[in-house]
Amino acid sequence: MNCTAEQKQILVDMQALIHKKEEYMKEVHEQFLGEMGINDISLSELHVIACIGEQGLMNVTAITESMGMTKGAISKICTKLFNKNFVEKMKMLNNKKEIFFRLTDKGREIYTAHETLHNQAEEEWLLFLDKYTKEELEVIQQFIADVTMHIGTKGR
Repeated sequence: MNCTAEQKQILVDMQALIHKKEEYMKEVHEQFLGEMGINDISLSELHVIACIGEQGLMNVTAITESMGMTKGAISKICTKLFNKNFVEKMKMLNNKKEIFFRLTDKGREIYTAHETLHNQAEEEWLLFLDKYTKEELEVIQQFIADVTMHIGTKGR
């Protein structure tokens, strides 16, 4: 397959962007946890806290569906979060088998701080995107949708 210099450069730039994003997220994650005084929580655990914080009371199946992870992975993460006192387990009166999770005060504190951080980042990105025209934004949006679809089909 022949590809142009522009196509090759786009691939190089995309790889660099993904790498920079991963480095940035790691740095932000570490800074956030340092500010919160927490040093033993993974990014996945933080995302589960955010998921439960958004929805309230959730079981493993609901978290799995929301996050697109396996039940086994979510179950392990929830156990870790429970052991760290970030979530508590509950059973419903009409369903004694199924376990639901909700955030503890400590978990809600992390969730609230995490949401504030996300809102600040979103505002920064919206300001950044202001420099593009409506037409340019449509092209960017289509490109991102195409890349996402392409990546999604590769996993199947």
